[in-house]
Amino acid sequence: MAATRFKAFAWLQLVRLPNLLTVPGDPVAGYCLAAGMGFPGRAGWLAAGAAVLLYAAGLLLNDLADLPVDRAERPARPLPAGLVAPGPVWAAAVLLALGGGALACLASPASGGVALALAALVVAYDFKLKASAVAGPLAMGGCRGLSVLLGALAAPAPAGLALAGLGAGLTGFYIAAVTRVARNEMSQEPPGAWRWAPAGALAVGAAGLAGCQGWPPYALALVPACALAFRAGQQATGRSLPLPRVIGYWIRALIFIQIGQVYLGARGSSWALVICLAGIGMWVGNRRLGRLFYAS
Repeated sequence: MAATRFKAFAWLQLVRLPNLLTVPGDPVAGYCLAAGMGFPGRAGWLAAGAAVLLYAAGLLLNDLADLPVDRAERPARPLPAGLVAPGPVWAAAVLLALGGGALACLASPASGGVALALAALVVAYDFKLKASAVAGPLAMGGCRGLSVLLGALAAPAPAGLALAGLGAGLTGFYIAAVTRVARNEMSQEPPGAWRWAPAGALAVGAAGLAGCQGWPPYALALVPACALAFRAGQQATGRSLPLPRVIGYWIRALIFIQIGQVYLGARGSSWALVICLAGIGMWVGNRRLGRLFYAS
């Protein structure tokens, strides 16, 4: 029984369990922005499920691609430690990717096309682009931006598609900044000025919202996100905490970006409050699970 639990824990490490709670909010926010409502329909939830499956598949592929390096630099991780064999991880990644693609196609044909592009970008990042200091962060940001569009294109008659595109851009810009800082996670040196990049990305994004109708609640929701990102930057100074854990703080702040996007898309709908409370619940769950699992 103990061995089974230990193996299950290893699989949860592979899929970065806390991070999974930050994923469904991307397509849900995209759907709400595009449809102009505070509660997604069936297609929106299908898109959210697709995003979670594709994200988990990408994480498994990431560890498979990093296995040679992890054997030297991170021997305690599940694959190099022998807690999980590569064969089952390959099989799980393929099944998760196929399941995500199927759910996206059920959401809408356009979402299925986005899922295909997202899967291709994930593979390109894991096996090629990650090594680049420029292309790597941009690709990872692009993955998160596509996750928002996955939900936006599932919405019926998406009149707010331009607004959803703006939301996808902000999300992608922020995650690209976080990814750039994460390149130093195995270094003993502090990340330098890059540690302020995530907070700076949010500040620039908030300023860019000034011309959008209904932007004040969106910008207000970015205040806690900016505060969390700034606090993470402070904790990265001098490595007061392990950088992989600080990266988790930056990723967690993404939930408040999603809450702001849902509120902006809601156009005053009371359902937005329900979704936002669910988002706060995701944030609390991520925070607690972050004590057990690294996000990077």
